[in-house]
Amino acid sequence: MLISVFMWLFIKLTRDYTLDFRFGIVYNNVPKHLVLSEIPDSLLTIGLNAKGFELLSARYLHDKRNLQVSCKDERILHNSGGYYTRIPVSRLLPQISQQLPSSRSITYYSPDTITLHFTEASRKKIPVMLRLSSSFRKQYQLYGRVQLNPDSVVVTAAPSVLDTLRFIGSVAVVKTNLDKSQRFPLPLKLPLSTGQMRISADTVEVFIPVEKYTEAEFTVPIEVKGASSKSLVKTFPDKSTITCMVPVKDFRSIDASMFSVYVSFDPAQTKARKLKVELKLSPQRIKILKISPSEIEYIILKK
Repeated sequence: MLISVFMWLFIKLTRDYTLDFRFGIVYNNVPKHLVLSEIPDSLLTIGLNAKGFELLSARYLHDKRNLQVSCKDERILHNSGGYYTRIPVSRLLPQISQQLPSSRSITYYSPDTITLHFTEASRKKIPVMLRLSSSFRKQYQLYGRVQLNPDSVVVTAAPSVLDTLRFIGSVAVVKTNLDKSQRFPLPLKLPLSTGQMRISADTVEVFIPVEKYTEAEFTVPIEVKGASSKSLVKTFPDKSTITCMVPVKDFRSIDASMFSVYVSFDPAQTKARKLKVELKLSPQRIKILKISPSEIEYIILKK
C-alpha cells in the first residue's frame, strides 16, 4: 500500500504544472530630486510551468523572493500631472529567472507594466524617537538620559509628507535587568517605502548610561516664600529631610548644600493650617524618594 502511494506521488510530480509565484517589489535609485508620489505595485505574480518536483522545491524550500527595480537608467517623463515612467516587466525577466527553477517556462506575469509616478522632493531635519523599554537590576538605575547619535536625521520626501512628519521612530527594542551601560546600533523605521522617503542615516547609536545607586538622606532648612515685610512666618519644624537615591560614584561629592526646599505662604489664605514642602533645588542624576515632613505647621509673627 505504501509503495503504491509513493509510486502515485512520483508520477504526479514528474508531470508539468503551472503555478503562481509572487515577488515582492523593492524600488531603488530614485532620482535625487524626486520621490514616488503614489504607492506603486508592491507585488508581481509570475505563472511558471515546470515539473512538479521543481515547483515544489521552488515554492516551499526557497527563501522569500524580492525583485529589485532600479530607476537609475529609466527615462523620466513629465506632464501636467507630474513626473512618471513606465517599466515593462519583460525587461525584468532575466532577474526573475535567476530565482526560479532552471528548466522552467514563464507563461504569464501580472502586471505586465510597472508605472511609477514621482513628485519634486523636499528636505527637512526631523528628530529621532527612540522606542525603548528598559528595566534595571536592584540598586541600578539610569544615570542621566539615554543618548542618540544622531538624534535627528534629514528626511527627503514630498512637501505634503514633511508638513505632517513629527519624528522618525526606531525599531522597538527591549533591554532588561541592566547593571552596566549599554551602547548599540539601532535601525530606524521609515513610515513610507524607500522610494517615497529617504533619510540621511538608517541607523542610530544608542547609549544607555547605567550606574549603581544607594539611598541617602540630607537635612535642609525650609525657605518661606510669599511672606510680607510686616510679618514673619515661623515653620514647625524649620527643616525637612530629603531621602533620595544617589549614584555610588558621586556619593562623596554630594552634600546638603546642593538641596533646597520651600513652602509658599499666601497672606490671603491664612486659614490654611499647613503648608506643603516643595523641592527647589537638587543635584543632577539623583532620584528623590520623599521629603519628610511633606507638610508643616506655621505661625505668623508681626515684626
